[in-house]
Amino acid sequence: MPKQAVRPTRTQAVIPTLRCRDARATIDFLVEAFGATRHLVVAGDGDRAVVHAQVELAPGAQIMLGSSGGEVPELDRSAGNASVYVIVDDEELSARFERARKAGARVLRELRREEYGGSGFSVADSEGNIWSFGSYDPYAPEIAE
Repeated sequence: MPKQAVRPTRTQAVIPTLRCRDARATIDFLVEAFGATRHLVVAGDGDRAVVHAQVELAPGAQIMLGSSGGEVPELDRSAGNASVYVIVDDEELSARFERARKAGARVLRELRREEYGGSGFSVADSEGNIWSFGSYDPYAPEIAE
């Protein structure tokens, strides 16, 4: 029986999308390194191909991704060139950072406090995509005013 897609816990107006040379490996990395949740994975031709996937990195922080080499070659130009920032609670950062490190993420920026507010870190996956997690929230009332 196919797994049912789970609706995100919050809505978001912009959803980052990635094209990956090995989309299944990228999904596995996101789950292992960041505790992401697979919401929908539509298999394509071949063992590693993914036509479309939706992965939630944190409540209200979902991305979509798929394998390069699909029906729209122009989309493949971006494979391995994405940079995504995910807002999480300050209390979660240390555990997320250690989890990413243990999963083999290449650390680009150690977990640190930022002078503009919040804390965060940045790592890269095997595709070269950059994943930043931080507690800085540009939508927070004290920042937006």
